[in-house]
Amino acid sequence: MKRRLWTVLADRVPMAVVAAADLHAAWVIVRAMEDFDDLPSGVEIKIEACSESDASFVVAKAKRSRKSEQFLAYLSKGQFVLSYGALSAKAPLRHRDRLAA
Repeated sequence: MKRRLWTVLADRVPMAVVAAADLHAAWVIVRAMEDFDDLPSGVEIKIEACSESDASFVVAKAKRSRKSEQFLAYLSKGQFVLSYGALSAKAPLRHRDRLAA
């Protein structure tokens, strides 16, 4: 399944771009980001479709670093995250994982 890019906002401030097949899968990644302290706690988190310009920037950067099919998230501090525990782009969400989110 093709992944889409989603912008993660914390109190309306862009914090990351996540790569997920759909909005539900994006939320699973965001919950993992919270668990690993990659997002601030106690603030409103929203997810929206990534703008074309942001998507182009992240995709180009991912291709240059050879991570285009591997990353779950691109953090605003310029880092690609390839996995959160057992969650990775190479291990897509199973039905059980989708129900737990």
